[in-house]
Amino acid sequence: MRPTLADVARLAGVSVSTASNALTGLRPVGEDARRRVLTAAEELAYEPDRAARSLVSRRSDTVGIVIPDVTNPFFAELGRNLERRLAERGFAAIIGDSDNDVVRQRRYMTAFESRRVDGLIVVPAIYDDEGELAQVARRTPTVLLDRTTRGWSGSTVSVSQAAGIEALVDHLIALGHRHFAFVSGALTASTGHERVVSFTAHLERLGLPQPTVVEAEFTLESGRAAVRELFEGEATQLTAICAADDLLAFAVLEGARRYGIGVPSDVALTGFDDIPYASFVDPALTTVRQPWAAMSSHAVELLVGQLNGHADPESIVLEPELIVRASTGVARIPSEPRRGADR
Repeated sequence: MRPTLADVARLAGVSVSTASNALTGLRPVGEDARRRVLTAAEELAYEPDRAARSLVSRRSDTVGIVIPDVTNPFFAELGRNLERRLAERGFAAIIGDSDNDVVRQRRYMTAFESRRVDGLIVVPAIYDDEGELAQVARRTPTVLLDRTTRGWSGSTVSVSQAAGIEALVDHLIALGHRHFAFVSGALTASTGHERVVSFTAHLERLGLPQPTVVEAEFTLESGRAAVRELFEGEATQLTAICAADDLLAFAVLEGARRYGIGVPSDVALTGFDDIPYASFVDPALTTVRQPWAAMSSHAVELLVGQLNGHADPESIVLEPELIVRASTGVARIPSEPRRGADR
C-alpha cells in the first residue's frame, strides 16, 4: 500500500502539518524535525500526490532550471547540486540546456511557464538580454545564478570574479611572473566579461604590462583555436597563461605539448572553476574553486523565499578559493630559450 503523509508524520514523531511543511518548505520547521521527516520519507519511499496538492495549493512543486551548456562540467555540477537542493525542499526540477543561445533560452522559459512551474533558476546565456529576463520575473519568481544581465534588479547568486582573478595574478606575481596572456571566455557572458576586465585592471593597478588577450568561448574547441593564435604569435615572451575556465586551460595544456612548450617550466598555467578533472590532468591545474554547493543552496533558498512571499530581491556574492597545484612554478627569464615540454 502506498505510504501517506500521515505515515511519514507518525514515523518522524511529528504532526501531519509539520511533516507537510518540512517536505514543501511552505513554512519554517525546526532543523531536527525537518531532518526526521526527510529521513522518514526516504525510509518509506514516500511520494507526494503532486496533482492533488497542486489543486489545493495552486502550485506544481516544480522548478525550471536553464543552464548554458550541460556538457561543461561546471554547469553539470551546478545543475546536479540544484536538483538535490530542490528535492530536499520538495520540488522536482526540469532542466533545459540553452547552449548559450538566447533563442533556445527563451524557448525553454516559455515552455516552463506554460507548464506552470512555480519558479525559475536561470544561468543567463548572454550578458545583455534587453530586459527579457526581467519581464519573465514579473510573471514567474526567478533567481539568476552564476551570471547576470544588464539592468537586472531581481535576486542573484554569484561568485566574486574579481577576487578569484586577483588571487591568481597575485600568486603568479609572487612566483616572479610579469609577462601574461589571458585566454578569455565568451565576452557576451557576464562572467567572461568580468574575468578579462578584472585581469587587465589588476595588472594595470600593479603597474605591469598589459596581457596578450585571446578571445575564445567556454569550450575546448574554441580553446584549441585560441592556442594556435597564442603559440604562433607572441608566446616567446610569455611566462604565464591564465585561462578563463578549466576547459580552456585543458586546451592550452594540450596545445603546449603539441608546440613543445613545458608547463610549468616554460609557462605557468591557471584555470578557473576547479571542475573535478582539474586535479587529474598532468600537471594538476592551479585554479579558482567556485563553491557549487553554496551557490545552489542560496539560489534555492532565495527562490523558496519568493514563493513564500518574501518579495525583496537579494544579491548574494560568494568568495572563491585559490587552489594551487603543479601547473604553476617560478617564472623563467623571458630571454631564456624554452626548455621544452615537461616529462
